[in-house]
Amino acid sequence: LLCEVMNFLESIWKSAPIYNTVLSRFRKNQKFWKHIASFLGNDPYEDLSVVEDEDSERDKSKICHRALISSQAFRIIALEIFYIPENGDLDKELESSLVKFFESNGSLFKW
Repeated sequence: LLCEVMNFLESIWKSAPIYNTVLSRFRKNQKFWKHIASFLGNDPYEDLSVVEDEDSERDKSKICHRALISSQAFRIIALEIFYIPENGDLDKELESSLVKFFESNGSLFKW
């Protein structure tokens, strides 16, 4: 279900100029960007060493879903940066979340 919600959000952001009214409602929610950015901090591949036997298909599926959700979050954020509202200001919560992500534990280099 989460993957589908992220697909929906990504679809809206891809057509941002058309759906600006809808997007403004998301942008006004103080916790929205914090929730989206929370998917960035999870390294979807950190558990790969645990997945070694054939019976761990469920674990492999979880890892794949985490990777997909993280990539969708990155795309939504990238689209937001590309389509910054006309005033040119990046949302402060998004900016703060991105700074934390890139400064914490060398997250950029993990990816």
